[in-house]
Formats: sequence, structure tokens, C-alpha cells
Amino acid sequence: FSNVFRTKADVGTGSYVGFTLTDKELGGGTWSRLGGLDGQLRFKDRVFFNFQALASSSSLEGDRTDFAPGLYGELYYTTKHWTLGGFYKAIHPDFQASLGFVNRTDYRSAGGFASYVIYPDKKYLNQVRVRLQAGQRFGYADSVKQDTWFRPSVQFRMTEFNQVFVSYEAGMERFAGVDFKKQNLSLEAQFLYISWMPMFLFFETGDSINYDPDDPYLGYSNTYGISLTFKPNKRLQLGTDFSKQTFWDRDGGAGNWDYNVVREKVTYQVSKTLSFRAIVDYNFFYKQAFGSLLASWVLRPGTVFFLGFDNNYLRDEFGKLIRDNYNVFVKFSYWWRL
Repeated sequence: FSNVFRTKADVGTGSYVGFTLTDKELGGGTWSRLGGLDGQLRFKDRVFFNFQALASSSSLEGDRTDFAPGLYGELYYTTKHWTLGGFYKAIHPDFQASLGFVNRTDYRSAGGFASYVIYPDKKYLNQVRVRLQAGQRFGYADSVKQDTWFRPSVQFRMTEFNQVFVSYEAGMERFAGVDFKKQNLSLEAQFLYISWMPMFLFFETGDSINYDPDDPYLGYSNTYGISLTFKPNKRLQLGTDFSKQTFWDRDGGAGNWDYNVVREKVTYQVSKTLSFRAIVDYNFFYKQAFGSLLASWVLRPGTVFFLGFDNNYLRDEFGKLIRDNYNVFVKFSYWWRL
């Protein structure tokens, strides 16, 4: 079972300080706990400071870790046109957020960012945002440089829901003890010219690492993606996603692998509180299918009940899909408001 305690207090106009405490108990001396402060401080409507100061402790069958810190701070200055700022983050190797999402630990990172916004006030172009980001990531204890990045980008907003985003990245990524210098160019677009059919497009091309610890090398890849959502009425949504990544040994070299995934998603809102969702994924590279059914009952934010079923299928040597495994899960949460 899991427990979450959260409290938050305003400390001025646009400023707050919060405290969070979580506890996940798995039994048999296995648990994970986290607590700490977070907040936003606003100074004279122009300067903002966001922060998180957390610590976690966990136990695996009675083998307990010491308190492991997770720190984040961001300071920035903003006007109608300009934004300037910087950040610092440090995550201890033993830090865990079992009820949250932390995709990487054991590092310290710091960087800066700046952006400038233009308002053309045209019929099909109401905003242009130019942004620059740069930073570095080091090992938490050994201080070995793990990543560097330099990311200029520009965003064109035609209307509120129709945007195009172009980004370039140059940097270094360390993998298996080797430093790889990479360059990438990406393009994203979001369109809602047809109210019942939102569309999202994505394309990225550039250097890519072959993440094999025994044979790491720098290759070249293209990644494509398209997402369509059909809304025939207010209750029903039908979604289709397709993503494709092709990897070559080098630009113009021999192909290494081709990775394609298709997703179909159906959501039906029975009432304000009750909904059903079905998802089917098929991975052409691994020849694997995944299915998921979910029933959701949401009385109010924080008071929810979920009942779900997941199923995995693999193709055998005869091309038939056979069940690999399945899961049934139930989740219930209730918030007491003080």
C-alpha cells in the first residue's frame, strides 16, 4: 500500500512553500519513503526561484539505505519578451521516488537558458520564440563528465493549438566509458485546423549511439512519428500513433536495424466520473503485441479508482501470436483535505 501527505501554503503573491511525505510499503521489510520541501518564490513580478529539497530512504528485505538527497533549483528573470535563467540539479545514487518518476540518478547537472519572444500579430502567426539552452552533467561522486548539450531552437505559433518547433542540438554523451560527440536536428508540428482531428508530427535526424556495452559506436539515425486523434463525439476518442526509427552504421552506410511501432487507442467517457480505455501496441522489431484495458472512476482530483488488465503476446516460429504474460491491477486513492 502507499500513503501520500501533501501540504502547501502561500507566502505572498505568486509564491508558495510546500511539504511532501510519501511511503510505499511492499511487505517483508521492503519499503520506500521520501520527504522534503518545494516551492516557488516570486520577487517584484520579474524574478522567480523554484526549488525542491528532498531526501529518500529505502529498504530491500531489511537492508536499509541511508538518507539520499535530491536537490533542484532554478532562478530566472522574465519580461514580456526576454527570459534569462539557470538551474542546478543533484541526484544521489541511492535516491528513489517510488510514487513519482525519476529516470536517472547519480549525477549533478547545471546549465543556463535564454529566450526571446516576438509577437508579429499576423493572422496565421501570432508568436515566434527563439530559445537557447546549454549545460553539463557530471557523475555525482566521481565528477566524470557524462553529457554536454547546446540547444538552439525556434518555435512558430500560428494559433493557440497550431505550432511548429525546430531544434538543433550539439553535444557529448558518455557511454561505456567512451565520449561520443553528436549533432541532431528535429522538427515537431502540432495542428488543430480540424477540431475533431488533432494531429502531431515528429522528425529527427542525426548522430545516434549503438547502445551495446560490448560494441558501442556512433552511427546515424532517422526517427519519424505521427499521431492522429479522431473525436466523432464528445464521449468517444480514437487514436492512432506510428513511430519509426532507422539506424545506420554511419551516414550513408549499411543499415543496422529498423524499429517500427503502431499504437491504437480507444477512450470512451461514460459519464463525468467513469471512463474506459483500451490500448493495443504492436512492435514490428520484436514481433510483440501489447494490450491494455483500463476502467477509471474519478470522483474528484485525488479520489480515484482504477481497474486494469495488461496482456503481452509474442510471435512463435509459425508466425502466430501466443500469450507471454498478463497482469491485473487495482488502484484506489483518497485525499483528505485539511
